[in-house]
Amino acid sequence: MEAVRQVLAQWLARQADADEAPVLAWPLAAGEAISQQAPAREFAAGCLRLEIRNPAWEAELRRLEPELLARLRQVLGAPRVQRLEWTRGEEKATSR
Repeated sequence: MEAVRQVLAQWLARQADADEAPVLAWPLAAGEAISQQAPAREFAAGCLRLEIRNPAWEAELRRLEPELLARLRQVLGAPRVQRLEWTRGEEKATSR
């Protein structure tokens, strides 16, 4: 399984101009539990937008944001994602 993750990470790193690369990289960087509870919806202007399915995850995302951004940089090979933003239904919450 690790070999598959490495191949996927290398492919994502080569997608330099693809706005969907951070969205595709999110499950790999965040892990299964986080990406299921807060799936990535879109990427624009350095911001990866997530949808929180359970409001209790907001505090966890805030706590883990620096680590998650570092993981995204590792997977993508560049610091393309500058911040995370999340929504809970109609409401929008940002990490800052």
